[in-house]
Amino acid sequence: MLEIKNTLLSDVSPSLVTALCKIKDMHWPHGLDSQLDWWHRNSDADDRLVALFENGAPVAFLRIRNRVVTVNGHELTAACATEVSVSTGAQGRGFGCLMLDAVAQFVRNGQAELGYLLCEHKQKAFYERCGWKPVADVEIMDSSGVVRPLRDHEFCMICNPEGDGVDGLTLYGDVF
Repeated sequence: MLEIKNTLLSDVSPSLVTALCKIKDMHWPHGLDSQLDWWHRNSDADDRLVALFENGAPVAFLRIRNRVVTVNGHELTAACATEVSVSTGAQGRGFGCLMLDAVAQFVRNGQAELGYLLCEHKQKAFYERCGWKPVADVEIMDSSGVVRPLRDHEFCMICNPEGDGVDGLTLYGDVF
């Protein structure tokens, strides 16, 4: 039996955080202690967790972070999808796209005007298969005000159910 849960990160139990960090470590192998440390340092109380459970056990998740972006000089509320992770034993069953659809639903429900994520070149085709579109003109402004373009291996993908692609996108922050 499959069940999707969408909850505030502040309502997530420590045991679930550990289980999710184990899934994340399958793709970014830094060790469980490092994953847990990163989780606690980079979590905001209003982040949302979207998790898929199969027979009561977590098999996939992503985090939605509330952000503001600028598109062609206009500020928009945005849902930053991060840590998109599917356990290796559950891959190939559409669970990643199912998680990403939760972000699209978040945008369609008016909780954000745009969804976005950053990924590497090797992940780009997967996100495109899930309906996300690449943005060519992207810059990132960090918390100290330093602006940089995307690096050669980085792509910004968007979910914009109300329209096509976006040009002139500025992302704000240090962690995505």
